[in-house]
Amino acid sequence: MVTAVGEPSNDVFFSYCIEGICYKAIEESFETSSLVSEDTEELEQNQKKDLLNCIYQVIPQAEQRPFYLFAIDTTPYKRPYARTLIERGYIYQPNTIKGNKPINIGHSYSIVSLLPEKDSKQTATWSIPLSGKRVPISSNGVSVGSEQINNIMSCPQVPWSGKLSVLAADSTYSQRSFLVEQAQHKNLVLIARTRSHRVFYQSPSIQETPKKRGCPKKYGERFSLADSSTWHEPVSQIGGS
Repeated sequence: MVTAVGEPSNDVFFSYCIEGICYKAIEESFETSSLVSEDTEELEQNQKKDLLNCIYQVIPQAEQRPFYLFAIDTTPYKRPYARTLIERGYIYQPNTIKGNKPINIGHSYSIVSLLPEKDSKQTATWSIPLSGKRVPISSNGVSVGSEQINNIMSCPQVPWSGKLSVLAADSTYSQRSFLVEQAQHKNLVLIARTRSHRVFYQSPSIQETPKKRGCPKKYGERFSLADSSTWHEPVSQIGGS
């Protein structure tokens, strides 16, 4: 029987054991002492920064639109037969067969890409991957993605530093934890889909005279996407297809 022994991390050393006996040649070939050293971790971080700097230098400047457009999503990668692969877990996978659960076994990866403007001479759209990170079992794609966006938006060398940026995401990223975390970036606008059964609340009305007893109201009128009777008149409308 072949098993994998190691700490659950992105860069992990596998020590293959057969019937409890570790082969020294295989173990020493990976140089485990250097993998866990602080100098190596710092070197890897510097290498990642250098790689990102190289990518930033070739990113085209926004000309037609007054903002930079980003996209984020979590991509599953199925590995159902890799029994010795560390940190395999249940991942989402669409299934067209009725009655089957949309799951599989493998890894999930959080990908952040930049969507450049479409050139008039270019026939197809394309994206520039900026960050890709495996989602650990102990975390989720939203938390990992939030960390990736923070790193990308906080770098002062990027061409979009201090400029208007737009992040497009699906309904998974419309949860409060992600919205609050990204609100710290003053130049970032988040556009995310939301589920049809979500309920929102307007800001409470400001009272001229404060209440003598009890705490002030935290929520205003209820706005349920599934109940049209709770919809109020829009303040403004934006046309588009």
